[in-house]
Amino acid sequence: TNRAPVTYSANGYTPTVTFDGDAPAATADADFFLNSLDRGTAFVTDLTYSVGLDAKREATLFGSDGFWKVGAKTTVTTRERLTVENFFSRNTIATPDIFADQVRAGYSASSTIDGTYDFGSFLDPDRVRVIANTPGALDNPDSAAEARGRELATSYDARENVHAGYGLGEFTWGRFTILGGARLELTRVNFTGSKPVDPEASEAYATPFAPYDETDDYLDVLPGLHLRYEQTKNLIYRFSINRSIARPRFNDLAPISVRNDEEFEFRNGNLNLDPTTSTNVDLGGEYYFSSAGVLSAGLFYKDMRDNAYTARTPVVGGNFDSYASLTRQNADSAWVRGFEIGYDQQFTFLPSPLDGLGAFVNYTYADSEVDTGLAAFRDVTLPLFNQVENTLSTGLFYEKSGFRSRLSVLYRSESLLDIQTDNQTGLYDPNLSRYLGATTTLDVTASYSFAKNWQVFTEFSNLLDEEGTAYNGDTSRPDYYETTNWSANVGLRWSL
Repeated sequence: TNRAPVTYSANGYTPTVTFDGDAPAATADADFFLNSLDRGTAFVTDLTYSVGLDAKREATLFGSDGFWKVGAKTTVTTRERLTVENFFSRNTIATPDIFADQVRAGYSASSTIDGTYDFGSFLDPDRVRVIANTPGALDNPDSAAEARGRELATSYDARENVHAGYGLGEFTWGRFTILGGARLELTRVNFTGSKPVDPEASEAYATPFAPYDETDDYLDVLPGLHLRYEQTKNLIYRFSINRSIARPRFNDLAPISVRNDEEFEFRNGNLNLDPTTSTNVDLGGEYYFSSAGVLSAGLFYKDMRDNAYTARTPVVGGNFDSYASLTRQNADSAWVRGFEIGYDQQFTFLPSPLDGLGAFVNYTYADSEVDTGLAAFRDVTLPLFNQVENTLSTGLFYEKSGFRSRLSVLYRSESLLDIQTDNQTGLYDPNLSRYLGATTTLDVTASYSFAKNWQVFTEFSNLLDEEGTAYNGDTSRPDYYETTNWSANVGLRWSL
């Protein structure tokens, strides 16, 4: 609760916060008390079973030696998700204030964002548990019906069966090799559980629950053709065209609605979410140097269907008209096209010990566009969600006598996170599309192998203290600004 006016003045990404009058410091323990507590545990058990059989036969085709191969495979993935959740709130009449000094941790962060803010204290989980287990401290719990309702609303059993069969053949005529075949996959997904009859009712977790047993299945045909030509021992060309599939996650499919009162939103699963399919065309080549190294280049094109994105719409009317409803939906179509080039070489021609030095650089350009199928976006050109247009990775490495080290720089340009789909006018507002900002990171790794199967290693990440940013429409409308310092891992590894 504000004890005095608080003033915010703009200062780029780090606004100045001023407590006016005789207001106490923002981190004073006496100004904060424990008001409510959410205690919950999620038990998630995932199991995957696979069984398959392959058969291969040597053969001759038009004078070429090769083989035919067929096989079948069944993969069953199950999930049991059980949540136990209880909400407690302080009884303001019967319970005295639980001030911050009773649950404060013995550590603090006195300087964040290069000293811009005094973050103050953290909660100590152990001390919070002591309070929670103290009779009468938080004595205004949810009713047993609501506690049970929260458990039912976010618990479910899921099962995904994938039955696949394939046939392929590979044959070589001199310098030319062809590999072709097709794969059929039948997928069936089933969810069982219970959910509230009206998830947006004010007492949704105490309302009647109805059991559900919902299933979705689909069949995919995934052909592929791969060609390889060796012009010389060092120069190789490749071409391929194939169809691939990416299935939705259980979390996106589960037909439940979970209310988040802190974020003011409902997250809804969508069992009708289709898998994303893509027809991929690739053309490339590699040149292998006489020393250890390779130069590669390639062109690619992807024709995609049913790309998934997050649709955000307002809850209109009722008890939650200030909430948003988030659901994963399928776009109509998308395409990605571009090229990639790479160079990787160890300088073995240098005198020892410099012959362990090497360098690498990889650059990928990917132009893309997505058709959401929504009327509001009919005349809008959007890049594909989470598709980075420019990616550059470069660095140096050293490998010799069991010692390996690598310094790498990775640049990724901006990408589209999600789009605004809740404009009541039905028009697209580009200022409300969320983008992830560009990043440049510097990492260093080193390791030394000794004895038999032993290795000591160290890893340094984000040595440039790169910020994480997102914005709405353009960079003048920041969505979030996050700073993270460098981190390091040091360890000893033993492998079989």
